[in-house]
Amino acid sequence: MTYIRPRIKARSFRIKLVLLCFIITLCTVVSLFKLFGSSNLSHVVPIASTLLGASCAAVSLLGLSSVANLLPLIPPLPLPTPSPTPSSLALLREAVMLPFDSDLKAIAVSPDGSKLYAADGLNNAVSVIDLSINEVVAIVGVGSNPSNIAIAPDSSRVYVANLGTPDSPDNTVSVISLIEDKNEDGELFFNITEVKVGVGPSGLAITPDGSKVYVTNSGSDTISVIDTSANEVKTIPVGLGPGGIAITSNDCESSKVYVANSADGTVSVIDVQNDTVIGDPIIVGIEPRGIAITLDCSKVYVANSASNTVSAITTSTNEVKTIPVGSNPGVVVVSPSGSRVYIANSGSNTVSVINIEDDTVIGEPIEVGPNPTGIAITGKGSKLYVANSGTDDEPGNIVSVIEVKTGDGELSFNVSEIQVTESEKASPVAITIKPDSSRVYVANVENISEIDVSTDKVIDTIAVSASN
Repeated sequence: MTYIRPRIKARSFRIKLVLLCFIITLCTVVSLFKLFGSSNLSHVVPIASTLLGASCAAVSLLGLSSVANLLPLIPPLPLPTPSPTPSSLALLREAVMLPFDSDLKAIAVSPDGSKLYAADGLNNAVSVIDLSINEVVAIVGVGSNPSNIAIAPDSSRVYVANLGTPDSPDNTVSVISLIEDKNEDGELFFNITEVKVGVGPSGLAITPDGSKVYVTNSGSDTISVIDTSANEVKTIPVGLGPGGIAITSNDCESSKVYVANSADGTVSVIDVQNDTVIGDPIIVGIEPRGIAITLDCSKVYVANSASNTVSAITTSTNEVKTIPVGSNPGVVVVSPSGSRVYIANSGSNTVSVINIEDDTVIGEPIEVGPNPTGIAITGKGSKLYVANSGTDDEPGNIVSVIEVKTGDGELSFNVSEIQVTESEKASPVAITIKPDSSRVYVANVENISEIDVSTDKVIDTIAVSASN
């Protein structure tokens, strides 16, 4: 004798359990949409996927080989459709769900000192950090592999260069525009716009009045000029592989942009007024990368990474003087006093110091940590903070502090170290300083360290991912 009825009841019980799993998943996802809004799909989708996976696991444990017959019983989830326009609205909330992991590429502090923006290459996003509480208050989706950030002088707009990958380079700059008006709940809105530029955008430079943004496109050998009033773009051909870029200050007689073309060893000069290239490219060393302009605009210094030299260009004549420095020079920084230039040599783990007056190297190179990749300098030029990333096999995890002393008419340097992280990857990757020189912010791969300049100690660690 065969008993069929109990099997039918058992199967009915299993079906009810499966339906219950899916209903719970559906209700939770709907609640998440209400909580985060449609602009935060990057937070909702991973949770929804996890819940759905749990439901499917429950189905497997219950012994059902297929739920295909149950799917018609489940109402479809109304997902929001993206806007057809290039702009979208995002919302700053008091509580933000962080991604599980991160891979920071660049950071920048707003000129008003209120916010810090961190580009996350792993999640293709920018974290917005309120520096009054040192917490992430928004995560903004941008293009592929954001690698650089520049902020308008009035702190109203943030420009993000989306480099992409070697196999799939990007061609956009994301513009995050803050809207000061808050609603009755105290929530702050801002616009996000994608501006198409050339292939592989990396370097960014904003005019002192904020009217134009210049973008180096390494994959198309061009400069994109963004008119910030309308986000319209003009394209200027330059040398091969443009990367480093610098723009003259308001104190100069004429406004110019200098572009380091790494693939052909030249520097292109652009007239800001009419956005045209001035004369022939200036020949410098091999693989020019970092570039900086003196405060009086009389000279431009270019780090040539493959020839271990710095080219000093006299702007009035475009004459070039070659200065030997350490191995693989990259980052170039001019002191606030306008008397010295500091160069980070990543291949020899040193910082070279050049006297601007006569373009000679001052003393021996200053020894710092492994693979120095960034320099931040205080407003009075009394301290330099050097980010030493090391390698993935041997992470640096430290910041070197160079104290500049000028007592008794002699220049000397004292060096100390600050451990900022214990990352297993090359870290830190970027460094910046608050406009009032009170704090230094160090981008590690997975978090941001805050250093008190008065004590040279890490006083806080800002989490940008849930794993931290």
